[in-house]
Amino acid sequence: MSLEELRRVSLIRKVLDGEMTQVVAAGILGMCERQVRRIARRVRKHGDEGVIHRLRGRRSHKAIDGGLRRRVIRLCRTRYEGFGPTLASEKLRELDGIEVSRETLRGWRNLSTILRHWALAFTVQPSPASSLW
Repeated sequence: MSLEELRRVSLIRKVLDGEMTQVVAAGILGMCERQVRRIARRVRKHGDEGVIHRLRGRRSHKAIDGGLRRRVIRLCRTRYEGFGPTLASEKLRELDGIEVSRETLRGWRNLSTILRHWALAFTVQPSPASSLW
């Protein structure tokens, strides 16, 4: 559990024990009273684990397969080189039957560019002085 979740558990426990009101706990946690009631109900039913989001550790339902992502990036670097994300998205849909939004392509392009520059920055280049030996 994270520190924030531990803090949340302690406050919800105080609410359940009657030491604190839901209104005060909601103010401290920065959420509405209804949310405090909902979390308190889950803590009562499931214990301290009730404050942890139930989807933690699971893959997003919107996640795109890594193989498809690599294929799309490879196509964008070769066949659709120089295309912007909007045109590349349209061509992927029309010619390759791959449905990827332009915003997804933009994010992938930015990420792959950052990773490529990062890899180049951290590769060990022999210094000129060491090549003499």
